Amino acid sequence: MVLPSGDLLEVTDAQPELMQLVRSSYGTFGIVYEVTYRIRQLLPLAVHHKTYTLADFVKALPDLKALDYAMMYYIFPFEDLITVEFRRYNPAASGEPNKIIWPLRNYIWGTSGPKFAHDMEQTVPDHKIRYGILDAFNALWRFKLEHIITSDNTVAADEIIRYPDVANDSRYTFSLYAFPEEEFSSVLSDFFAFSHEYYARTGYRSNLLDVGYRISQDRQSLLSYSWDGPVMTLDPVSTGNPGWPEFIDAYNQFCAARNGKPVFNQTASLTPELAKQAFGDKLATLERARKQYDPTGRLLNEYFRGMLS
Repeated sequence: MVLPSGDLLEVTDAQPELMQLVRSSYGTFGIVYEVTYRIRQLLPLAVHHKTYTLADFVKALPDLKALDYAMMYYIFPFEDLITVEFRRYNPAASGEPNKIIWPLRNYIWGTSGPKFAHDMEQTVPDHKIRYGILDAFNALWRFKLEHIITSDNTVAADEIIRYPDVANDSRYTFSLYAFPEEEFSSVLSDFFAFSHEYYARTGYRSNLLDVGYRISQDRQSLLSYSWDGPVMTLDPVSTGNPGWPEFIDAYNQFCAARNGKPVFNQTASLTPELAKQAFGDKLATLERARKQYDPTGRLLNEYFRGMLS
């Protein structure tokens, strides 16, 4: 790493505390000029989906965690449903991998779905009719997930979505908060109620399906949102339709009141107050280290200048 002074700072795994700070700094310490990757063998990936009602998901969650699958999930608060994507490595798989399902999933999720929602916003002014159409689209999405996006042999890298360099009418945005795994059932139930109440009061709801992830404990970064243990996330998703910024402000307060942890580059409208509530003394620790290695603030951008003040 090149420091503002021009000196080189070598950081290794033998310096765990400094590594945590560097990983948390998002570039506030210096310019990373060399990275060493740990490589492991590519293994076949099995995937399948299952849809639950909210009550059934909450009841089943302890058993689902015990399966030890990787889990992401699609959240449909206005249909009282959640579709879980189960993934696991499957080294016993044989034959050619399925090269169809991930491109199909990605096209619907990353291109045609957002484009359809964008067009509905432009052409259907009545929000009840518009959201009714979008709910029907979501039902089709669930059907495809459960009956088509399933295989015992896929390539994990195929699931990566590659976005265009220049945004178009398929663009979308999201905001992420993570919650302690043991508290997630209560938080998810509250989120369904919050979404309904906000829509009834304001006429606004996200026009794309919400998502979330189960994340293992990670202490490699000082500002890891799973520092204290495994977490599960809530990620509202939208084309950025009118009313989104106001919804996110309310959503941030909802999450902060429930012990949520944000992500600095993936949580919209984050404020210094919300960051301090979530990370406490860790922000002060980061700022002390930053001042040590960048005393003039040469590499401190305006965003983190506000967050660390």
